[in-house]
Amino acid sequence: MSDQHWDRRARIADQRLGRRPGPGGAAADRGRADDTGVELSVAPVVATGGGDPVGVHLQRTGAAPANGALDERVLRRLTATVLGLAASRVASWSGRVPGLTGAVALDGPHWHDPDLATLITRAATAAGLDRHRLRLDLPEHLLGVDPGALAEALGRMADAGVPVGLLGYRARALGPDELARLGVAAVVVDAGVLDAAPEPGPAERLRRLIDGARHAGLQVTAAGATTAAALHELAAMGAELLSGPAVGASRPAAAVTDVRDLVADPER
Repeated sequence: MSDQHWDRRARIADQRLGRRPGPGGAAADRGRADDTGVELSVAPVVATGGGDPVGVHLQRTGAAPANGALDERVLRRLTATVLGLAASRVASWSGRVPGLTGAVALDGPHWHDPDLATLITRAATAAGLDRHRLRLDLPEHLLGVDPGALAEALGRMADAGVPVGLLGYRARALGPDELARLGVAAVVVDAGVLDAAPEPGPAERLRRLIDGARHAGLQVTAAGATTAAALHELAAMGAELLSGPAVGASRPAAAVTDVRDLVADPER
């Protein structure tokens, strides 16, 4: 769909909530996002071969809003602020790392907004970022809480061409083929089990999880590994991307000028 289509959707969404862009339009609103006190943390994502980051994981810091804790208008503005900050940060860092992608973790309440696809497209456009370089990540456990509504939300993202990932993937709510049919493009698996349980059982389950996701065409990021040995093991299992303390620690996004500085050991 064209950018003009999403601009129209954004205007309709604003009118529905009685919101008017400030002077300078949506881009100016995003320029003032820091005034809200919302900030993000950032962690680097690298390919299994190492080197510079190919992506970043972004997450809002502070307590997440509970379902029903914020009214629709306030939650909409919070979502727009988080996405606006994420898009602007990724666009800024891309000057030093061309093609950098960003994955933004959003909690359950944000996914119930019927205009979420419009908000992320608008944020990317305002930052001058290709919207396909900004992914939305949904925690897998939420699919077990409200599967019907969230499946509909995933369908809306797929229809809009917005990349979606699943955090903490264990294939408990939906299998990899079902996720692919819903338009999910990527999964993030918890590699911390390699440190917590060195015996072969958890490692073999993780391997099967990665195999199943890749056979369904899903991109696999292994997150949470704390040692270089775990990173090498995850690469051997077939994980395409890696993140976690062994790659680079999470830091406040506002303090990061060059995402290459986040990588703990670019030469590993």
